Amino acid sequence: MSLCWWVAGALAGPAAPVVEPEPDPAEYRRLSVELEALAARNAWAGVERTFQELLATGVEPSYGDWMRGAESARLSGDIQEVYLRLMSAKDRSDDNRTAVDWLWDLDHRYGTVFLACDAGSNIVLEAEQIPFDPDQARAIAFAQERVRTSCLYQGRLPGGVYHFYTHTIEVEPLLQSTYVDLRGTSIPRSRRRELKRAWAEQDQAATSDGS
Repeated sequence: MSLCWWVAGALAGPAAPVVEPEPDPAEYRRLSVELEALAARNAWAGVERTFQELLATGVEPSYGDWMRGAESARLSGDIQEVYLRLMSAKDRSDDNRTAVDWLWDLDHRYGTVFLACDAGSNIVLEAEQIPFDPDQARAIAFAQERVRTSCLYQGRLPGGVYHFYTHTIEVEPLLQSTYVDLRGTSIPRSRRRELKRAWAEQDQAATSDGS
């Protein structure tokens, strides 16, 4: 180590400790009541926003809070987040049959996947068949949007057959996770126009569905 770096480090001193915010029980109680009221009105955008604020209070959410958070995530299509919130709910109450049954259902209908590609590659995730079940259809749309916008998806997909560039993926619940990493893959010029067109069509369809 050079002297200048040693001196700079000595002058800087030890790294400042991370200070956790103090729990705010009063704010938690207010937000928990608001969360319940919003869920009763099916105002799910407000539920998710309030749930995130509730987590920031530093107070452990109740079973009911976690279940409302899981329902909010379900409606967004983020099944992995649903699963994590249900696991937290299960651990918060002995009267947790609803959470346990929901987890069982997710385990038997969804498989875990990791999909990655290079940004700008225009690689998309395609499903051979879109399920009639609205939750499963939303889960596929959520994964497709993540691939289009970030070229990365780590979460859950309904059991079925998918296409990810040259890979055909069969997602099978309760079996091993699917892992496909296409980062660094060389894409022939002849395929780039085709991929760009497929990306644009999928993005346009998603925008139309969301409008």
